[in-house]
Amino acid sequence: MGATQIRIAGDVPHEGNGGRFAGWDRYESAANTVWDQFPVWSRCLYDATTAAPRVLDIATRTRPRIVLPSGQTGSSRRYQKVADFQPLPPDPDPLERSAPALEMTDPSLAQIRAAVTSIGGGRVSGTALEDLVIGASEAISHARQHGRPP
Repeated sequence: MGATQIRIAGDVPHEGNGGRFAGWDRYESAANTVWDQFPVWSRCLYDATTAAPRVLDIATRTRPRIVLPSGQTGSSRRYQKVADFQPLPPDPDPLERSAPALEMTDPSLAQIRAAVTSIGGGRVSGTALEDLVIGASEAISHARQHGRPP
């Protein structure tokens, strides 16, 4: 409240700096609208030597002004307003890259717990396995209470 100028600098996680970029393209586009209500001057930092071409593409499409590695500044000719922004296609879910380990129809909670324990044993830590068993039980319970077939 009452700030006349807010200055921020940020780095976006991407594969080139050890992060995961999935979804950040949408954030980068939406941030312009969010920050428009505030006296914000921001600089989003992208290392052109480590960022993948798709990351740099998003940078030029989500920022109205850019600073090139040479220090030259100007308007981004590729800038897309939020309503016009074309996001990257979502990364495929790793779980969808292979066939399911098990398919069950109308399982009991005891069957779900036993199956998750059997499949996850030795693949994840004990604490994570306990959480998975609880999560699977909750998902089935909620599906039965609030869902409908199929």
